[in-house]
Amino acid sequence: MSRLDSIIRLHRWQLDEKRRRLVELQAMADDTRRRIAALDREIREEAKSADAAGGEAYPGSWQAYARTMRERRENLEVTLCTIESQVGEINEAIAEAFQELKKFELISEARARRVRETAARREQFALDEMALTGFRRSSAG
Repeated sequence: MSRLDSIIRLHRWQLDEKRRRLVELQAMADDTRRRIAALDREIREEAKSADAAGGEAYPGSWQAYARTMRERRENLEVTLCTIESQVGEINEAIAEAFQELKKFELISEARARRVRETAARREQFALDEMALTGFRRSSAG
């Protein structure tokens, strides 16, 4: 294996790792969105319960509960923003890693093409020599 092949393998591995990280971050973002939606549903259900009870069963408890739920939701929103910024960063890193990989793959393809062309020229030269030798023999004979 050539040194260039090793570099290509390394860049492919790095790109794959970045893609795996992106999938993980997207799963985390989806989970956080689900948790926010579940929290919103819970808040709505508790608000209906508090309205049905007239809000007098536990004075002040609904406000404390709502405040706690708002804080949780805000924390989840901050977490989601953080994850989404990381997704943006990893997308940029993936694009850069892909460009690097493509650069080395193109270099490898160019080298392989040059080797094939050189081999084809050598083969054609050998065939031309054999034809010329055969022609000389037939002309001399």
